[in-house]
Amino acid sequence: MTKNWVFISIGIGIISGIIAYLFVQNWKLSLVVTILVTVISLVFNPKLFYARISLFAFSALIGLNKFSFEFIGKILDIDFKIQNDTANTTTTIVLFIITILCLILFFLERNDKLKGTFLDFSSKDNKKASIDITGDGNIVTVIQSNDAIRKKEATVELYTSNTEEKINDLQQRLKDKVKIEGLLDKEVLKLSQELEELKKERDRLEQEVENIIDKNKSEDLVKESDTYKQVFKLFSKGNIDKALNELEDDKLEIEEIKTSNNRKQESKLRMLKAQMLRVKHNYKEAGENYEKAVNLHGSYENCFEVAHYFQFINEFKKAEKYYYKCLDKVTSKAEKATTLNNLGVLQSDQNEHAKAEKSYQEALLIRRELTKLNPQTYLPKVGTTLNNLGSLQSDQNEYTKAEKSYEEALIIYRELAEVNPQTYLPDVGMILNNLGVLQRAQNEFKKLRNRMKKLY
Repeated sequence: MTKNWVFISIGIGIISGIIAYLFVQNWKLSLVVTILVTVISLVFNPKLFYARISLFAFSALIGLNKFSFEFIGKILDIDFKIQNDTANTTTTIVLFIITILCLILFFLERNDKLKGTFLDFSSKDNKKASIDITGDGNIVTVIQSNDAIRKKEATVELYTSNTEEKINDLQQRLKDKVKIEGLLDKEVLKLSQELEELKKERDRLEQEVENIIDKNKSEDLVKESDTYKQVFKLFSKGNIDKALNELEDDKLEIEEIKTSNNRKQESKLRMLKAQMLRVKHNYKEAGENYEKAVNLHGSYENCFEVAHYFQFINEFKKAEKYYYKCLDKVTSKAEKATTLNNLGVLQSDQNEHAKAEKSYQEALLIRRELTKLNPQTYLPKVGTTLNNLGSLQSDQNEYTKAEKSYEEALIIYRELAEVNPQTYLPDVGMILNNLGVLQRAQNEFKKLRNRMKKLY
C-alpha cells in the first residue's frame, strides 16, 4: 500500500467525521465514523477512477445517513436524536444512487466494457510505444491506447510497490543517518549497498512483469484457451500465487491431455508459468517449465527465450544448446544475426574467444547487409555487435583491433544520438568509457613491455 493512499484515506476519514459532527453534535460518534471510514478506505485502496468516486460517495453516505448513526448508537449505547428532514433524506438517496452507479461502472471498467461508449472518459489519442523484439532484432511499432498503458502501469505497480516502499524507507534512513553522523560510516555504506540491491530488484520486477504483459496483448488473448485467459487475468490483478496454483503440474497435465492436438497451446501455458516463476525468483522450476514448453513446441521464439533465460542464470551449456537450436530454426537473416550475437556473448563469457569472434564477425556481416536495406532498424544493432567485438579484442590484448571496433561503434552512436539523444547518448557514454579503459590498458601494456626490454 502506498503512503499517498494512506494519507488520502486519513483525509477521507477526517472529512466524514466532521460531516458526522455537524449533523449529530457528538464527538464520540464522529471519532467512530472517522476511524470506520479510514479503515474502509485503506482496505479498498482502489486504482481506478469509478472505484474512487464510489468510495468517496459511500464515505459521505456513512457521514450523513441517520440509520448508520442509529446502528452505531446501539453499539455505543448512545441515544441519537437525528432530524429526518427532507434535505438529509434527499442527500442520502442521491449519494446512494451515485455509489451504486459508480460501482456498476467500476465493474464494467474492470472488464473492458466501456470502450467506444459515451462513458469512456479516457483520451481518444493513441500513444505509440516501440518494443524491441529481441528474437529477430526488428523494431515493431505497437499502438497502445492510454487505457492499455494505464493498466500495464497499474499491474507493474502491484508487483513493485512493496519494493518501492522499502527503497523510500531506506533512502530516508540513509538521509537521516548522513545528516546526524555527517560521515560515511560502515552502517551508511551498508544501507547504500542495500539500497542499490533494492533498486536492481525493482528494475528486475518491472522488466519481468512488463515482458509478460507485452507478450499478452488483448487482441492475442482472444485466441488463447480459457485456462490461459483466466491465469493471465489473475496475474494482471496481482494474484500471482493463485495464477500459479491454476498451473500446477497435475492440472497442466490434465489440460495437455484435453488439448493433445494443439501442442502450441500447451506450450504457451508452460511458457507463461515459467515467466511468472521468474517473477517469484523460482529459477529452477522456471527452467524446468521452459524446457517442457520447448519440447511441446520448439519454435524459434520459444528456443530463443529459453536460451536467453539460461544465459541470464549462468547455465551456459544449456543456453548454448538452445542457441544452436535457434540457428536451426531461423526464418530470417535478422533472427540469425541476433542469435549469433548472443551466442558470441555466451562464448566470450566462457573464454571461448575464437568461437566468440567467429560468431560476432558473422553477425556483423549480416547486420551490415541489413543496414543497407533498413538503416533505422539495423544500424544500432551494428553498433551493439561492434562494441561486443571490441570488448572481446581488448580481453585478448588486441588493442589496435579493439580501438578500431570501438571507434566505428562510437561514430554510429554519435550519429544516432543527434537524432535521438535520449535513447543513444548513454551508448555514446558507454563506448567512450570502454575506450578509456582500453587506453589505460594500452599504457600499462607499454610500460610492462618497456620493463621487459630493460630486463633482457
